[in-house]
Amino acid sequence: MKLRPQTSPALTLAALLGGALLLLSCGHAGVREKGGKGAVVHLAGLSPEVVDRQLAPRKVALLVGIDTYSDPFWTPLRYAAKDARDLGAVLSDPARGGFDEVRVLTGPEETSRAALLEAVRSLAALAPRPTDTVVVYLSGHGTLAPSPTGALDRVLVTTTTDPQDLRGTGLLVDDLLAAYEGLPSRRKALILATCHSGGGKSLLTPQMEATLARLKGPSALETVSRASLVLSAADLGQPAREDDGLQHDVYTHFLIEALTAGADANGDGAVSATEAHDHARRQTYDYTQGKQIPSVESTIIGADPVLLAGHLTGPGLPVVYSYAPGLSGYSLKVNGRTKGTLPGQVVLGEGAHALELTREGQPTLDLGRVRLGPGDRLAADQLLLAREPGWRTGLGAGATALTGRDLARETLRPVPRLGLFLERRRFLSPSLALRLDLAVGYTEQTAFPAGVEQRQTVRFLTAGGALLWSLERGPLRLQLGPHLNLASLSRTFYLSDLVERQSLTTLLPGGHAGVVLRLRGWEVGLEGQLHYLPFVLDGEVHSTSMGVAALTLGRSF
Repeated sequence: MKLRPQTSPALTLAALLGGALLLLSCGHAGVREKGGKGAVVHLAGLSPEVVDRQLAPRKVALLVGIDTYSDPFWTPLRYAAKDARDLGAVLSDPARGGFDEVRVLTGPEETSRAALLEAVRSLAALAPRPTDTVVVYLSGHGTLAPSPTGALDRVLVTTTTDPQDLRGTGLLVDDLLAAYEGLPSRRKALILATCHSGGGKSLLTPQMEATLARLKGPSALETVSRASLVLSAADLGQPAREDDGLQHDVYTHFLIEALTAGADANGDGAVSATEAHDHARRQTYDYTQGKQIPSVESTIIGADPVLLAGHLTGPGLPVVYSYAPGLSGYSLKVNGRTKGTLPGQVVLGEGAHALELTREGQPTLDLGRVRLGPGDRLAADQLLLAREPGWRTGLGAGATALTGRDLARETLRPVPRLGLFLERRRFLSPSLALRLDLAVGYTEQTAFPAGVEQRQTVRFLTAGGALLWSLERGPLRLQLGPHLNLASLSRTFYLSDLVERQSLTTLLPGGHAGVVLRLRGWEVGLEGQLHYLPFVLDGEVHSTSMGVAALTLGRSF
């Protein structure tokens, strides 16, 4: 089924080529007008309005709804085809900035695995440019199938899917995503009004039900390219529901409502895909009392370019948003007042704002102070990453001890030390840190070996570096990794009138471990180091350990 058929791309291209040939062959056929920002060439036989319309970005949609299936294992659905038709009617409505072409597939011959993949790939010819908009929507049963590696793959049930051969006859979501991501458009949205939980619009084989029951939680949707969205009516492990009262899939009903009611959150005149999804997500959650929570994977940078309804009339109000799983459930505080909850978008006024993320039982995340202008769109997770301290520096006080059987008779007690350190966070990867440190130590000690008084002084200077792996849990951070020290040690013995000096400069391999507690920018740590120290005594090499324990106070910046 096709709504609002348009002039075919082939005829359009022929008209443009014909006009261009006339312009090249007849010098008087082209009229050059001066003025404005540059010259405008009118193609012979084509008005400026026609040229602008033909060169404007196209908006196309492929909507699929499957109610009936050839295998009786799949129970018929009531509203999947209606979902696709009703959404198509809204997208093609000229009063709402209708799409140039909307294809609706509901028949058995149109909704097999091969037909659906071919339909998605054919969108490349209808929307061949990166600035074109593409929307793909599928409403129907979902299920799960074991992969060769033992993992569970999500499968969209097509008209001809055999429950005994899910991978061969069903449409793997991975295959659908590959075809979708292969489209040249960089403004696209894939909407899956299906689920894979065993309830609602999903059926699982008994083997899959047993396997799914052993899963501890839902897994994230696949990562998608940076200018596309994958919207899901329900996360893995949750049912997508049809509702007799709404006569729709619940999520699709509220998605259509967002387009018809004009859920234009930032007031720019158009309803974007993320604005429509945010509205449908909130309403679906409320309507199902939290039993169905739609999800989104979005890596769009800047303004959401996927416009589903309306026309841009201005830049709109600034927006702070996030769909990052790690920030789900956090509330956005603006100048001390809660303005919204993530995931989703929060519309703010223009001007300077102090932004924080709060969640019960979690430390407050400071996003800093930002100045927002018309049309600005900032990702909260990116603000957090930019705000997160990149460096840490501070002081450490503790003791250094030399241990080993060969030193037992030396009765050398721990040497007090004072050190400086500098850390570079997120070095090479988010969980690694590069640490540089410098320490000095000095002590005077008196011992009585064999009953004879012996006084000695000990001095050392160490300069070291470490590559530390970090594990963070709330305000606590555990750090662990290899450490290399360049150490210069000296001892001076005073025995009666005899003075003896010993010195050693060497590289010491070892390790570093520590626990750090964050307190509003300050960090208090308990850290330790252990190094291997060989030394020569009476012409023989002996093994010794050099251990360090220190309490540190640092500041992030």
